[in-house]
Amino acid sequence: MPDGKSIVSGWSDGKLRSFMPQSGKMYWIINNAHKDDSPNRSGGVTCTVSTQDSQNVISAGSDGEVKVWNIGKQTKKLVS
Repeated sequence: MPDGKSIVSGWSDGKLRSFMPQSGKMYWIINNAHKDDSPNRSGGVTCTVSTQDSQNVISAGSDGEVKVWNIGKQTKKLVS
């Protein structure tokens, strides 16, 4: 994230994960951010980017969707 507090990554299991940069410890996770049920695809998250203010993460997946996630201290909500 631009604020330097975490590193966000997307995974082939469809989860978004955030890690603390110095320790590598997991900070937060969004389960089932993207999934693809088609038999010929591996599924998962294909791209992530965060907004300049570090309040949102935009993710794209092999499911063909682009999603915006609001990242709060206690909650991670799908915005659109």
